[in-house]
Amino acid sequence: MGRRHFNFIHVLFYTFLDMHRALFPPRVPRRIRNRVHNYASLETPTGLSWVVEVATAAGGRLKFCGYGWMDFVEHHSVRQGWSLMFTYAGGSKFRVKIFKSNGAEIFYPSALVKMNVVQNNGIASSSSKTRSTIIECGMSNHGVAYFNKHLTESAVTGKQPVAFPASFLRDNKLLLNKNYKTCIVHIPVGAPVRSGLSWNYSNNQWQCSLLGGWKSFCQQCQPKKGDVVSIFLDFDEKENIPLVRISFVDREFDFTRQVKTELFN
Repeated sequence: MGRRHFNFIHVLFYTFLDMHRALFPPRVPRRIRNRVHNYASLETPTGLSWVVEVATAAGGRLKFCGYGWMDFVEHHSVRQGWSLMFTYAGGSKFRVKIFKSNGAEIFYPSALVKMNVVQNNGIASSSSKTRSTIIECGMSNHGVAYFNKHLTESAVTGKQPVAFPASFLRDNKLLLNKNYKTCIVHIPVGAPVRSGLSWNYSNNQWQCSLLGGWKSFCQQCQPKKGDVVSIFLDFDEKENIPLVRISFVDREFDFTRQVKTELFN
């Protein structure tokens, strides 16, 4: 760490917490701390940039975390035991290199990768005319439950609540059940919002829809008909309510239109 340059390495040890945040060193130059406010831009060697949240951890240390950070981790399939090297590049921008546990630098994805889209008959297809609304449910590489949703014209307006698939609710009833009336929603840009959950019982099963959080996503991110989004389900231990994270799957979100220009200066 010199007078002009600021580098640090974060090692993802074998704990759940290490995957959900990257701590800065205890001592960060004042000139950098004064410029990193709430959000930062992480740029990989491919030139792709990711906007992530910056917060203060216990002891006053800064950390990358929250919305954007897990998108970055998921996209690069980061594993426990890997190392990330951050280099300050001015303003609120950091360049990042990722190394596997054996010390080898990873092969960086050059763009967001589309997931296979499945028709109602189970045959993979990329045709928008044959896509089903819910195209995949499962667990991410880091054990977070999610489902993908192909957006219809009515969904992108934000006026129609997003319903969780019945099978998704059954598989994750400990995290999301009728005892919860609200949740925290993280979207690709903007601060997390608190959203209502609508529950009703029909066809011998509980159904749940995401209300205001989906409307905020549509207003802030302006999704288009045909986009595919991933909706992740976790738990906010501080608020003691479910945590929902929404991110695009099949197109790169144009952060530069939504985030203040000063972030990239």
